[in-house]
Amino acid sequence: MNWMQRILLRQFIIMAPDDGNNGGGGNGGDNKPDPAKELEAERTKNAELLKRLEALEKGNQKPEPKKDDDDLAAKAEKLRLEKEKQANDTGKMQKALKFTMGMPEFLKTNASLLPKSIEGIFAQADKEKYENEMEKADAVKVAVVSEFFAIQANLDLLTEAQKNALAEFQALTKNVKQERVQQIYDMVFEPAFESLKRATKAKQVRDGEIDPANAKAAYAKRIADLSKNKFIKKGAK
Repeated sequence: MNWMQRILLRQFIIMAPDDGNNGGGGNGGDNKPDPAKELEAERTKNAELLKRLEALEKGNQKPEPKKDDDDLAAKAEKLRLEKEKQANDTGKMQKALKFTMGMPEFLKTNASLLPKSIEGIFAQADKEKYENEMEKADAVKVAVVSEFFAIQANLDLLTEAQKNALAEFQALTKNVKQERVQQIYDMVFEPAFESLKRATKAKQVRDGEIDPANAKAAYAKRIADLSKNKFIKKGAK
């Protein structure tokens, strides 16, 4: 039964006769119908039909969710989001701490590849006060990106897509830069820096130059070999 049929049936049921004349006569005899009784019987029948219709309509309605269930679901979702955010923040904090603690070693290892100004950036960052390590790391990364790509040769290491991303980043305000610097650092600075290191090493090999770090290691090995040989000869005597 569709909704239109239900409306028509409801209207039919609740309509009661206006008088007792539809019974077909008066009280002429015992065999003649009693209009009052027929009216009462019709009303009783209509009331029963109305109850059945209401029960049918009620059965087709979807039960509303319990408020307690809704509250529990909302609390569970809220708790899940809070735990997810906490884990994400913890990961960011650990990454930022690793970066800031590793700044001196990074500078020492890559001093020949970085602009001289970056050494001053690291020193100044240690003097500044930040709310947390994440803010410090982001501030340093913004400065490193800016100084590194201020050199045209470093900028030329980028693809067109990277150049466009860098240009959009540099046009942002200070606060927004710090919010988005991690992506630029990962996707633009680090790939360019790795390219610079590979190109520098290739040039050193091509020109016959010796990497200072490798030279130091070679010297230490040479001293160790000389001492070992001297000890062996002395023992042979």
